[in-house]
Amino acid sequence: MSVSLSDFETKVKNLFKEHAKSGIAYFFFRPYLMTSSEECEKKTIIFTANELVEIFTSVPQNLQESAFSIVISHRVLSNSANKIVDLFVRDVTQRQMLSIKCICEKLLTCAELNINSCGWNDTFAFFMENISLLDYKDLLNPQMRLLTHVFMHYTYRDAIAVLLGTAKPEKSRIPYFEEVITEIILELMFTAECDHSQLNPQAWRIISTQIIYLTLQQSICFTRLVKILHTKLTHYPYRYARNQLMWCLFNFLSGGMQKYSGKNAWPSPALVETYCRMLTYADLEILGLKQFTSHIVLTAARHQCCEMMYICCEILNYRLFNIPSTYRVHAIAPFARLLNSFVAVAADGTRQSIAENEELMRIIILTLARSTVISSMLGPRKVLIHLKSLADFLVYETNSADVNRCVDVLNRLIFKYAVVPLERFMLTMLLRDYEGNDAFYALLIVMLLVQRSEELRSAVADCVAMLPSDYWHCQDWNDKYQAYQLKHAERTWSQVHTELSRASLTPNDCPLPVYFGTRCLQMLPVVDLLLQKLVESPAACLKFLDSTLSILGPLYRFHPYPVSFLYSTFRFYEKRLVEAPAIKQKLALAVHGACVPSRDDHWLLSAEFVSCVGSGPVTDRGPWVPDLNYYATLVRRLMDTFSEPRQQWSRKSDLRFVEFNNFQTHALYCICIELMSLSVSVVDVGNALITLAQFGRQKYRHISYMEPFYQTILTTLCSDHMNSMNTDVSNKLDFEKRSKLMEDCYPARILALCHAVWLHSASGYLQLLPQALRSTWIPHVRSEGQFLYVCHLVAPFLQRFYQERTKFTMDITTDLYQMLYNVDCEVSSWNYEDLICDFFYHVKYMYVGDSVRQETDRIIPMLRTSLQQKLRYISFAQGEQSGTPFSEMINPIKFLGIQMVVWLQRLPIFGETAQHFWLAVTKLGDPVMTFSLYFPALFPFFGTAAVDMVAQVVMRWFRLRDFSGLCWLLYVVFLIAVSISRTYISAHFPDQVILGIVVGICIALVTRSLVGHRRRQWSNLIAFMIVLLLIALSVHEAHRFLGVDTHRSIELAAKYCHRAEWIHQSTTPLASFFRDVGVLISIAVLLANKSMLTNNNNNNSTSKPFSSKFAQALLGVGLNQLCKHLLFCC
Repeated sequence: MSVSLSDFETKVKNLFKEHAKSGIAYFFFRPYLMTSSEECEKKTIIFTANELVEIFTSVPQNLQESAFSIVISHRVLSNSANKIVDLFVRDVTQRQMLSIKCICEKLLTCAELNINSCGWNDTFAFFMENISLLDYKDLLNPQMRLLTHVFMHYTYRDAIAVLLGTAKPEKSRIPYFEEVITEIILELMFTAECDHSQLNPQAWRIISTQIIYLTLQQSICFTRLVKILHTKLTHYPYRYARNQLMWCLFNFLSGGMQKYSGKNAWPSPALVETYCRMLTYADLEILGLKQFTSHIVLTAARHQCCEMMYICCEILNYRLFNIPSTYRVHAIAPFARLLNSFVAVAADGTRQSIAENEELMRIIILTLARSTVISSMLGPRKVLIHLKSLADFLVYETNSADVNRCVDVLNRLIFKYAVVPLERFMLTMLLRDYEGNDAFYALLIVMLLVQRSEELRSAVADCVAMLPSDYWHCQDWNDKYQAYQLKHAERTWSQVHTELSRASLTPNDCPLPVYFGTRCLQMLPVVDLLLQKLVESPAACLKFLDSTLSILGPLYRFHPYPVSFLYSTFRFYEKRLVEAPAIKQKLALAVHGACVPSRDDHWLLSAEFVSCVGSGPVTDRGPWVPDLNYYATLVRRLMDTFSEPRQQWSRKSDLRFVEFNNFQTHALYCICIELMSLSVSVVDVGNALITLAQFGRQKYRHISYMEPFYQTILTTLCSDHMNSMNTDVSNKLDFEKRSKLMEDCYPARILALCHAVWLHSASGYLQLLPQALRSTWIPHVRSEGQFLYVCHLVAPFLQRFYQERTKFTMDITTDLYQMLYNVDCEVSSWNYEDLICDFFYHVKYMYVGDSVRQETDRIIPMLRTSLQQKLRYISFAQGEQSGTPFSEMINPIKFLGIQMVVWLQRLPIFGETAQHFWLAVTKLGDPVMTFSLYFPALFPFFGTAAVDMVAQVVMRWFRLRDFSGLCWLLYVVFLIAVSISRTYISAHFPDQVILGIVVGICIALVTRSLVGHRRRQWSNLIAFMIVLLLIALSVHEAHRFLGVDTHRSIELAAKYCHRAEWIHQSTTPLASFFRDVGVLISIAVLLANKSMLTNNNNNNSTSKPFSSKFAQALLGVGLNQLCKHLLFCC
C-alpha cells in the first residue's frame, strides 16, 4: 500500500521523536541522565532504521527523492539520529532504490550539511569503500581491451608507462602483461579459426616482438606464459593458427645467441631471420642488436671481406630504411678506417716483396707517385670541387643559346663515358647558391638533362616494370634484379676506359657486384629536392612540372617516405602553394598513382578526390568545391581506422617496411594531405570541419569521442586552419547576430572542439589564442554568460601557458580583468559573482601572483562595490589609505571623485579616435606650455599695430564695442575643456578641479585688491610671488604633518588613467608648486619690463624695433625655464 508524502513525513517525525536530543546539552548533561546500555541503544537504532526503510519502500517511486530529502534532514537532531540516517542511506544505496547520482546530489545540497558536516564522513567513506557495489562496476573491472589495443601498437612502451604509472627503464615483473599477451594470442587464433584467410601476419610479428622485449626486460616470465597458453588451449580446440603460435614462441627460443658454441660454422636460418627482422624495430638498443651488428664490420675488416662490407652497406641503405639515421652512420663509420688499413697493409706487402730489386723498386715508386697525384685529384673531395667549378662554368660562362649543346655534352659525359654519376651532378647543380636568372638557368640545365636522356627514361621505365616495390613478398626478386642489371648495368669510368681501349679487365679492376641498389633508387632523394626547387620557382614549375612527374614520378613507388615528403613539402611551402592548388594536386596524384599498383587503391587519396580532381584539367570544368558529405567521409575514415585498425590497413603492407609506426598516423597524414590539396581556401576547409563537428553529431551520435578526431586533423593542418577556429569563436560570442546560439547545445560543441584542438596543439599554435582574446573576443563580450564562456575556453590552458609561455599567462589575465570591467559596466547584477571571484583568486595564487598588480590596482577599484569587497585581497590599493582623522574625512570626497572619473571615462566622447584630441588639449592646459612658451613669446608683441588692427577688425566683424565678453567666453570654454581632459587622463580628479577653481578665484580677488595700482612696480610683484612660494611650502609641510600623502594623486592617476604612459613623475604636487612659481616670477619680470618700455615710449616717440621685441621674447622664455629649474632644484 502506497503512502503519501505528508503521511510519510508524519511517520518520520514520530520515529525521530525519541532521538530528538540537543547535541550540546546532551553532551554536558549525559552523566546525570538515566540512559540505557550501548547494546540496547544500538538495537534501537537498527530497529528504527529498518522501520524507516520499510516506510520508504511504500512511497511511490516518483516521490522517493523528496522522501529521501525529508529523512536526511533529521540527522542533526542527535548522535543517534545521525546513525539512523547513515544506516538508512546505506540500505537505500545497496538496494539501489535511488541512483547514486541522485543520492550524492541530495547529500551535498542538504542545508544541514554545514551544521554537522563532520558527521557525513562515515557516509562518504562508505561510498568510497563500497563503490564496487554501486553504478561504477565497469570502471573498476580490468581494462583488458584497452591494454590489448595499446599492446598492438608499434611504439607501445610509452603508453604503457603512462597507463601503469611506471618508469620505462624499470625492470619489474608485471603479471598483467602475461594475461594480456595470452588474450591477444587467443583472439588471433579465434579469428583465424573462424576465417582461414585472416591469419594477420602483422599482428603475429608484433606480438612476437613484444614477447622478446618483455622477456628480456624481465617484465614477464616466458615459462609462466607458456603454461598459461597450454592451460587455456586445452579448453579451446584451435587448430588452424598453431603454426603461427609456434613460430612466435620459437622467435624467442632462437635468440640464444650468447650460448652459441661456435662448433657449427653456420647459424640457423631462424636466428638470422630473427635478428634481421629485429633490426627494424625501435627496441634494438635494449635488445643489444646494435652491439651485435657493429661487430660485423670489424670482423669483415679482420678477414678482409670487401664483398661482405659492401653487402652490409647496401642492406643499410636500401633494405632496412626504418633504422635510425644515427645508428646507420655509426655502422658505416668504420669503413673509412678500414680502407686506410687496407692501403697500409698493401704498402707493407709490396715493400717486403720487392726489397731486393732496386730497378723494379724505382719503377714502382714512380708509378705510385704518379697514381697518387692522379688519384688525389680524383678523390671524393676533389671531384666535388670540380663539379662545383663545372656548374659555375655552365651557369656563368655559357649563353642561353648554347644550352642545348651543353646538355648534349653532359649527356655523353654521364651516360656514355660515366665520368660523373647523374645524381651527383644534379645534386651539385640544385644545391649551388644562384639567384635570379642564374637560378632559373641552372634549373633549366637539369630539366633538359632529365628530359632529353633516353637512357634515363628507359632505366626508369624498366625499373618500374621489372622490379617490385614490395620485395619482401617477392620470392624471385633476385632473378628480376639480375635481369635488370644485365639490361642497365652500372658502369664505372675504369670499365668504360677498358672498353674503349679494347683491353681486358684484371681481377683487381673488377668492381664489386651490386645486390640491391640501382641508379634509380639512388636518384630518389635528388628527385625530392628537384621537385621542391620547382615549387620555389613558379616559372620553371609551370613549364617543367608535368614532364618531370611523367618521367620521374613512377619512382615514388620505391620511395620509403612518400607521405612524409608530400606533407613536409605542403607545410614548408604553404605560402607559395596557397595560390597554386593545381601544383599540390599534381604532386599528390603523381605519388598516389605511382604507389597504387603495390598498395591498395585508396591508400593515400580517397576515391572521390581522385575522380573529381584527377579526371581532367581543372580549367575545363572549373574548380571542384566539396560538400560536407565529403568532409564527413574523411573523418569517418579516420574514425574507422581507430576503431578497427586491422581491417582498415592495407592487406599488402608489412609493418617492418611501412612509413609510420602505426596505422592511425598514416590515415591522419593522408587525410591532411588530401585536405591541403583541395582547390578551396584553408579558411573554408577549417570552417567546414568546424561545421561538421557542430552539426554532424546526429549522424555519428553513437560515437562519444568524436571531438579528438577533429582535434587531430586540425592540429596536423597548418596554422591558417587554427585562425578559422578563433574567428568562429569570436562570431559565436556575438549573441545579437547569432540568434540560434542556444539551439541544440551549440556552445558546448564549440567548447569541446576548442579544448580538443588547443590542448593538443604545439606552442606556436597557442600563440594565436592571446591574440584572438585581445583583438576579437573582448569587443563582443558584454554579458555575464559570455564572460563565463570565455573563462571556460581559456582556463584549461593557463597551466600550459604558465609552463611554456609565462608572458602569455600575464597577458591573458590582464585581458580577463579588462573583460570583467567591460561586463561590469553593462550588467545590472551578477548571478555568479562568487564563482568569478574564486576563479580570479585561483589565477592569482597559482599562476600570476603580483606580476599584474598594476593592472589589478587600476581595474578593481573601478568595479562595483560588491566585487571590490570580494577582490580586496587581489588589489591592495584600498588598504593603503592613511588612517588619520584628516584622511578619513577626505576619503569619501576622494571616493566620489574616483567614481566621477570612472563615469567620465565611460562617456562615448572618449573613443579611440578622440583620445589624441583630449590629450592635446590637456597638454595645452599645462602651465608649462601655456606660460613658459606662449605668454613670454607673445607678450612683447601685444602692443604692436598689427595686433591692434586685427583686434579692431574682429570687433567690427562681431559688431561689439567691447571684446572682453567674447574673450571671457573663450577662456571659460578652454578651462572646461582642460578640466575634462585632465580628469579623463586622471591627472586631476573632479574634487581637485573644483577646489582649484575656488582657490584660484580667491587668489585672483586677493591679488587684485592687494596689487591694484602698484602692479607696475615689479619689485612688489616679485615679493608677492615669493609669498606664494612660502605659502606653497607651508601647505606641503602641513599635509605631511597631518599624515596626508602628497604623492597620492600620482598613484591614483597611474591607477585610473586610461594609459599609464600619459602620467609622468613631474606632475607631483611639489614639482607643480615650484614650476608655477617660476612661471609667475618670469611673468612679473616681463610685466615690469613692459611697464618700463611704456614709460620710455611716452618720453620718446620712437618705438622699439622688432628685433628688440623678439630678443625680449627669447629672454622671457629663457628666464622662465631658468627660474623653474632653479626653484625645482632648491
